[in-house]
Amino acid sequence: MEDTLESFIPEQANRKRVFKKLYEVLDKHANTEYYLSDKHEYDEHSLTKMALNLERGIFNYVLQQQLHLRNKNWYPLFQSTYINRAVTVHNNLKPDSYIKNRGLLKRLLDKQINEFELCYFGPEDMFPERYNEIQRKHLDKNSGFKPKPIMDDSDGMFRCGKCKTYKTSYHQLQTRRADEPATTFVTCLNCNNRWKFC
Repeated sequence: MEDTLESFIPEQANRKRVFKKLYEVLDKHANTEYYLSDKHEYDEHSLTKMALNLERGIFNYVLQQQLHLRNKNWYPLFQSTYINRAVTVHNNLKPDSYIKNRGLLKRLLDKQINEFELCYFGPEDMFPERYNEIQRKHLDKNSGFKPKPIMDDSDGMFRCGKCKTYKTSYHQLQTRRADEPATTFVTCLNCNNRWKFC
C-alpha cells in the first residue's frame, strides 16, 4: 500500500516540499494526546494520504484562482500564489506556529472537515475564534465613535435669516459660466434652513 501512495507524491520541487512540510505537521501532532480521538488513530499511510490531499487541494485552489491565465506552468505569479496558500494552510494547521490555531487540526483529524475543503477556507472558516474576536474588537472600536454635536460647532460666516444664529456651513459651486462668480450654498446647522446666493 505504501508503494501506491509513493507514486502520487509530486515530482515538482515546490509541491514536494509543501507535501513534506504538511506531512511533518500531521505526523508530529496527529497522535498526541490533545488530537488523539477515540474514533481515529493515524498510521503513516493515512497521514501520507491526508498530506497528499492537502497539497492537491492547495494546488487545485491555485489553479482555480489562476483560471484566467492560459499558461499554468510555474511562472512567478502562479508560484507566489501557490506558496502563499501553502504557508497559510501550513501555519494554520501547525498548532505551535505564531497563529496558535489549535482547532483547525483537531477539526481535520476528527473528520469534521476534509482536506480539500480546508484549502478553500477563508479566515472566517480557518480560525473562526480569532476572526470573531477581531470582528468584535473592530465593532467595539467603531461603536465608540460619536459625531460631534452640532451645537458645539463654532459659528459660521453667515447668519441664518430664520433663527438668527451663525451656526452655518457653506460650499460653493460654479453653476454658471466661468466668468461669473460661484454660487454659494448655505445650510443652517441649527434649524436646517437652506439658501443660496451669488
